[in-house]
Amino acid sequence: MRHQNEQEFIEWFDSSQVQVVLQAKESMLKRLINEGWEQTSDEGRTEIPTNSLTAVACKPILKSEVPKHIKRLQLLKIYNHLT
Repeated sequence: MRHQNEQEFIEWFDSSQVQVVLQAKESMLKRLINEGWEQTSDEGRTEIPTNSLTAVACKPILKSEVPKHIKRLQLLKIYNHLT
């Protein structure tokens, strides 16, 4: 995935900060981008078309500062079919 500020994103992702992954519809992803979250786009190496909006990211934020519309989102569920 490509990120608008790739080096800053890599430093954050590689840090010891907890990363929380939430699932949301594309309309919510676009809303978050408008609120200043960083957009990531798929490189199209699998079945997802190149430059598809697949995720957004924000810098670490205090739990007390998380907006209500974010608190309503659910954790992303990833199912491993190999286990």
